[in-house]
Amino acid sequence: VENPALKGLFQKAEEMRPDLRAQRQRVERERLNMRLQKANRVPDITPALGYKRDFGQNTIAFGLSFALPVFNRNQGAIARSEAEERRQGFELERIRLQVRREVQQAYDALQTQQALVRSLESTYVPSAQRVRDITQQSFRAGATDLISFLDTERTFRETLQTYNQVLYDRRVALAKLEGAVGTDF
Repeated sequence: VENPALKGLFQKAEEMRPDLRAQRQRVERERLNMRLQKANRVPDITPALGYKRDFGQNTIAFGLSFALPVFNRNQGAIARSEAEERRQGFELERIRLQVRREVQQAYDALQTQQALVRSLESTYVPSAQRVRDITQQSFRAGATDLISFLDTERTFRETLQTYNQVLYDRRVALAKLEGAVGTDF
């Protein structure tokens, strides 16, 4: 079962990524080139029309001319064009799978960072703050020595530093997801 949010991100990336759009244009260019090569196997018909005046005699001439391709029906160019069209199609599929992988990895990284932020916000930061406040009150009351208070303060500051680092990492993960999808959120 695929995540609907992730499915929406895949669709958005399919629309917005410039590398995918460029490759789709290459595939379309090769498709048009294939049509051109197939059209070139039929010779062009050239009409001719003329008027001649020669000592009082007026004549009109008309005709059609075309080459008869007996041995050359443009098979080489058609085969080359077919091969290039297939190659560009495979390249499009490779880029599409690469984009999906990038979006999946960025989405997973963002989900991990968001889980860390929630965990720190709900458990670790409030617990460290409570312990620091209790130790501070005990220190003021004279029940705890300075070393214990400073150690608790250091632990609280390290917890805040970890929390700020996780917030930064979440923002970096969001920026990577935006880059993988090809748009800003």
